[in-house]
Amino acid sequence: MDVPFISSGAMSRAHYAIVRKVESATSIPQADQALHLEIKSIREQLAHPNLTLKQRKERLIILLYCSMTVTSGFLPTGSLEFALPHALNLAEAGHTVQDKRIGYLFCDEIMPRDHELQLMLVNTLRKDLESTIVARICLALDILIASCNEAVIPAVQSRLYELLSHTYPYIRRRALLAFRSLARHDTDILTPITSKVLRRLKDTEDSVVNAALIVASDITKVKKNYGPRAFDDLIFPLSDTSIPTLLHLIHVSAKHGQKAVLLEAFQLLSRLSPTTLASADLTKDGSVVASIRDYLCSQDPNDQYLFFSCLECVDLSLWAGTSPDRPAVLEAQEVERVMQLLGSPDGLIRKKVLRVLNSVDSAILDTHYSQAVENIPPSLPLRDQNEYAGRLLEIIEIQSEQDGEQYARQVKHMLERLESAISMVNPPILETAVERILDHLRAVDASFRLGCATTLLTMLTEPETPIGPTLMVVIPALATEHFNSVAIPPSTLLTGFAARLPTCSVAVQDICVMVMLRLVADCEEVPHEIKEAMQKLRQVSGRSIQRRCDQFLTLAGQKHILVDIVHNARSSSLPDFAESLERYKAGSSTTSSKGLSPRLSSPSPSHSTASLTASKLRYTAYETPQIGPRLRGRRLSSSQRSTGSSRSGVHSDTGNDDLLSRTMTPGDLALAAGSRELETLSKVGPGLWIFSICKQQTKADDIPVNAKSPLEDASSRMDLITLDSPFISDPLGGDTEKSKKDGTHAPDFEKIWDSLADSSGARGWYSDSIDTMVRRLQGLDRHRLQVISAGDPPFMGEYHLFREGVDRQGEGEGAVVRVRESEEEGCLWRLRCGDAPLRIRIKRLLTEE
Repeated sequence: MDVPFISSGAMSRAHYAIVRKVESATSIPQADQALHLEIKSIREQLAHPNLTLKQRKERLIILLYCSMTVTSGFLPTGSLEFALPHALNLAEAGHTVQDKRIGYLFCDEIMPRDHELQLMLVNTLRKDLESTIVARICLALDILIASCNEAVIPAVQSRLYELLSHTYPYIRRRALLAFRSLARHDTDILTPITSKVLRRLKDTEDSVVNAALIVASDITKVKKNYGPRAFDDLIFPLSDTSIPTLLHLIHVSAKHGQKAVLLEAFQLLSRLSPTTLASADLTKDGSVVASIRDYLCSQDPNDQYLFFSCLECVDLSLWAGTSPDRPAVLEAQEVERVMQLLGSPDGLIRKKVLRVLNSVDSAILDTHYSQAVENIPPSLPLRDQNEYAGRLLEIIEIQSEQDGEQYARQVKHMLERLESAISMVNPPILETAVERILDHLRAVDASFRLGCATTLLTMLTEPETPIGPTLMVVIPALATEHFNSVAIPPSTLLTGFAARLPTCSVAVQDICVMVMLRLVADCEEVPHEIKEAMQKLRQVSGRSIQRRCDQFLTLAGQKHILVDIVHNARSSSLPDFAESLERYKAGSSTTSSKGLSPRLSSPSPSHSTASLTASKLRYTAYETPQIGPRLRGRRLSSSQRSTGSSRSGVHSDTGNDDLLSRTMTPGDLALAAGSRELETLSKVGPGLWIFSICKQQTKADDIPVNAKSPLEDASSRMDLITLDSPFISDPLGGDTEKSKKDGTHAPDFEKIWDSLADSSGARGWYSDSIDTMVRRLQGLDRHRLQVISAGDPPFMGEYHLFREGVDRQGEGEGAVVRVRESEEEGCLWRLRCGDAPLRIRIKRLLTEE
């Protein structure tokens, strides 16, 4: 960096020095280290009480530079939050707009949305909005437009409404755009400003009119009692006298090649009813379509696309000959040209042509599809096969636009005809077709997706139904994501996959075995014939499939590990499950070389003994207390199995003998003295806190649902009595404190409950105890359960159960249950859940005897 300070644009000498140091670094780690040291230095400087606003601004700018320059992930989360109070102070007390802008910018870039200082930031914004200085009002509006959250709406809504009528046009414009930005969080705030928006549409300043048009467009999308057509009429009223003007505009723009104006004029024309157009005689001699005929005959793809876009805006009865009193406008050669464009190399043009023809007469599209399927060339190379399949899928997408079951059947039929026409013993997998099918299913609505998945998975379970290799790649992807939503048990799907494994290629076998592993995680028991089929496949397969079969046979008997793998996947998709499975394999191979279990580890006896020997004890160490039988066994949850703690070993139930019938050793007493830790929160999984349900007491100190007996933990805590007193044990509170530092907290139950509508709820009576209900809900392995005692807010006297999907992010997409215990056996429950399949499953669990 050879630029001198005077020409560098740096804010200060310190700013110039750090930029120079980073630019001169010989490696990225060296630059990151320099930035880290600079942040550490600024943190010490900001602790000085006598810093001026100018000095604070300079250091905030350097911190912003560091945050944008440092390698992603190098700095821990929240590394720069120490400077937030100084940024807020600068935004509040800055002498110039530039000072305040730096403060706001730092808060916007660094402050989390749920930070405790957000309230102070909102207050500062409101003060600037109420200022009499125009520059400060504009700055606050710019901040609202660029970044805002739901919490700021009550504080600024009334003031923003006043600013819509401000004397300065740039404030009116920004106020409109600020309302639009806030509407992303609450669309109801657009309702009171409708009259203001209409007034601003007639504003004398073009910039204000432009902003009003943008907001008006948003209003027509979200307002139910005020349709788009009514709003459009207020913006551009099309009277009988203005229709000839519109027709003239179409002719002139088509003649002079003003394509953008031509398209918008046709879109405006589409808002008129066919009756109005017919009475105005706009289509006499095909005048509207005749003005754009030249674009159909053009060789420019843009002109062709423009022609069909305009044609879609005109009612069919006015040009297609579907009405007996109006003949077809297009001549024979023009119709022929339209049919030729079905083979256009441009996919967007083909889609436009298909939509136009399907709207005229769906039989045209059916005939075209039948001819394309019947006349498949027999010796197409793989690249052309993919291209041909893609074009057939375009037709199928238009034909079955609202019917997922029809789409599935047509896709199967098309692939069968294509594979039979190729006349190959082992047809190849058409990757383009697989990609297009899955992309289309992601783009459609949930009902379409579910109908398609149900149809294809039903075909899988029918042994007499042949399925080609391409479809056998699509079906596993759908099975992984939707097997919980269809009415086919996972065991039946396992049987279907196992029956087709011998006839599949190696690539398809690998995918199918992987999906079968995913299904096993949700099966109560793997059928014996499935394991036999896997062993037979292993005997006749190569090394890669043998390894996959060994993996299946191993993990099929270790369901808790499979559940962990599913929980660790980022989503329910097949690629994310495969990634989680590979991470487990990598971890398994690493830990097995050290003689440890891949998921669970415990300290070696020699290590514990050494720690005892090294300690300076004042007495002889007590012997390790023997683990006795438990009063009532609990099955370990999946999250408990996944923890890497030394206390996560698996124990089996040994009966219901009375623990008090045996002699207590001094070691047992030491553990009993530390039993207070059983009343603290216990972190049993990553990011997951589980609270117990105490039926005799309703206080905040709850017992973990899956907590083990202190006697069970004794063998892993041999150094417990190395303190001065044998009756003081190491508390588990450290784990709790660490969780608080890490930001792990119980969910905001009331906020999640209110965010879910009553329509997504259910209620009923559970005839057993709350304890039994909790254990039953824990059986939903793909979800995590959190329980809040009846003595805790927000709903005092009721237990709160929060169940969150592992592959979901965001509040309100899990399930929340409120339970009120009866004096008799049983309890009343209320459920809210935004996920319909999950709501049905939970309701069935709670209503089944």
